[in-house]
Amino acid sequence: MSSDDDESNRLRESLLGPKSDESLSLKELTEASRILFGKEDRFQLYGLDPAALHAAGCNVVGRTAIECKIDAQCRPVAQAVAAVVADLNSTTYQRVVVCDPFVGSGNMLYNVANTLNVASLSFGFELTPAVANRTLENLQKVGFEGDVKQGSFDTSGYTSPHTGATVVVIVDPPWGDGFEFGRGLVLDKTSPTVPAVLEHASGVFAQAARVIYVVCTTDQTDEDSVQRLLKDYQLLARGAGTELPEGYNGGYVIVTKKELDEANELRQSLLGPKKNVVISAEEIRNAGRVFFGDEDKYKLYGRNPDELKAAGCVLVGRTVIEAQIDAQCAPVSKGVKEFLQKMDPSQVGSIVVLDIFAGSANLLFHVAKALEATTAIGVELDPYVAKSTKDNIGHLGFSSCNFIEGSFMEKSEPVLSLLPDGKKTLFVIVAPPWADAFEFGTGLVLDRTEPSTPDVLEYASSTLAGVADTRVLFVILISDLMDNESVERVLRKGPYKQLGRGHGSELPVGANAGYILCELIKQSSLLY
Repeated sequence: MSSDDDESNRLRESLLGPKSDESLSLKELTEASRILFGKEDRFQLYGLDPAALHAAGCNVVGRTAIECKIDAQCRPVAQAVAAVVADLNSTTYQRVVVCDPFVGSGNMLYNVANTLNVASLSFGFELTPAVANRTLENLQKVGFEGDVKQGSFDTSGYTSPHTGATVVVIVDPPWGDGFEFGRGLVLDKTSPTVPAVLEHASGVFAQAARVIYVVCTTDQTDEDSVQRLLKDYQLLARGAGTELPEGYNGGYVIVTKKELDEANELRQSLLGPKKNVVISAEEIRNAGRVFFGDEDKYKLYGRNPDELKAAGCVLVGRTVIEAQIDAQCAPVSKGVKEFLQKMDPSQVGSIVVLDIFAGSANLLFHVAKALEATTAIGVELDPYVAKSTKDNIGHLGFSSCNFIEGSFMEKSEPVLSLLPDGKKTLFVIVAPPWADAFEFGTGLVLDRTEPSTPDVLEYASSTLAGVADTRVLFVILISDLMDNESVERVLRKGPYKQLGRGHGSELPVGANAGYILCELIKQSSLLY
């Protein structure tokens, strides 16, 4: 045995023995970091190295220094979870809840919840009272909004936060005799076993829309035990970090129940075989329940599914998935109306609303109504969506609306021909399909929509800049979870002045829509 191994063993015996529940000094913590991980500053929890932890007043005891997962072990897990959740939640808008039944130091909970941007919807359990209290105090000192309860996972009592949500369960029970040299971590030998934890969690979170299990492993994990687990669960992601010496890196096996969850099944149906099929009122109510947690939430044009049917309105499958419902349109229409009310009436002229990715035209409907627009114009590329929307507009008596099938780039001349003469204020709704632009932990990235929001703005600006006596205001549709750097990039790229911004809060986090109102300043600076 090498002298390094001797030093490491002595340290472990001390920190798990006489110093198990003693607070470590800064010197002891940096020394432990050097011996265990090769560098004095590598022991990091909550994004803080030993010096920063002590400066923040965080209390790290001996057993925590040995048993916790440091940031370098948590990061690859958190990043993998974010990618999985972003993929599964790409069009279902379910809030995300994170639970850690064996929270310990709380560092894995901290990393995963913060990467998903759902710290306030995260909670953990710790059986040992002293550890639970210490972890909660440490997390509060670093500004983490999640909760830690003392007790076993069996006595959680959490029944409401996860109902209708995507629940991420961090599965990291004590290893016990689960680690065997030559085999690595054996998942069905931990205490309690990983399969037993998953089975119990499925009962606790029976009312969730879906449950994602994040089984924490190492870069040395017994393959046979993984394969036994995958007989009953679907593999979503698997991997391990590489930053630390071999045997120390954190790993992950992310799984869910093999049967397809309700939200994904419905999404695949509405975007697959039912994409261009008329959807019944009952199916639309069900979509409201699955995607928004309440069947009464699914309203378009101020009408619930039964009222839509009575009015003669129809929705095809993809529209049910992609439409902005009334609760998402409300903050946008309210924001632009408040801006209009502050304008000098003598400078307004005719009010025109143009939506160049109109879809169901629900946002166009609400914004035009709020502004009392004299003219509304919707453009939609998909012929099935365009036809049903055009028919719906007729049934609704939305007489000020002109609807055009095609892309704005190809139909800009017909659009321009519909603009009234004389002075006018033109509100242009910019809401291109998100595609892969929404990332949990980051939010909506505007320059990753398809087409990208900057490209759409650039083309629209060049097309509309020459329209006489017209003040052009862009209403960019956003989410309550945004990549703000992408917003700055958009505003810097063109001649735009931001005039307002806001978002709703009625729906689950990530489902609320918002807006950025900005002006095409090149032209307006000459006119006003």
